[in-house]
Amino acid sequence: MLLVPTYLSQSSIHGVGLFAKEDIRAGTIIWEFTPHFDVRVPISNVRNSPANIKDFLSHYAYLPHDNPDHYVICMDNARFINHSDNPNTDDTTGLTIANKDIKRGEEIVSNYAEFDAEFESISSRHRLSSIQSAIKVG
Repeated sequence: MLLVPTYLSQSSIHGVGLFAKEDIRAGTIIWEFTPHFDVRVPISNVRNSPANIKDFLSHYAYLPHDNPDHYVICMDNARFINHSDNPNTDDTTGLTIANKDIKRGEEIVSNYAEFDAEFESISSRHRLSSIQSAIKVG
């Protein structure tokens, strides 16, 4: 669950992004996995799901390093955090923390490789194929 005020806007990185509504100091926890709010979906539950659900997961869910049998879906606007190879956050198990001061109006970005076991700097379409393959194998 997001712990700082944010808003959605057009991103220069990709589509819609998440932006700081006010200044965020380095070291501030921006997002925290919150049970009963954020959702863990077992891969086995997705196996026979329609293509539109798999497509949604390919864009808005991730497979955490610490629990690669369950996708995590952020149920708030944290799912709009875009990837950057030069992020202004650090992601550890269940936390997103500002790694530098983030100015009001600045896009909040993460390095997906820090938290997503499937991320390999590939496009969403390739991620969808990866998810579908994992579901068929599992």
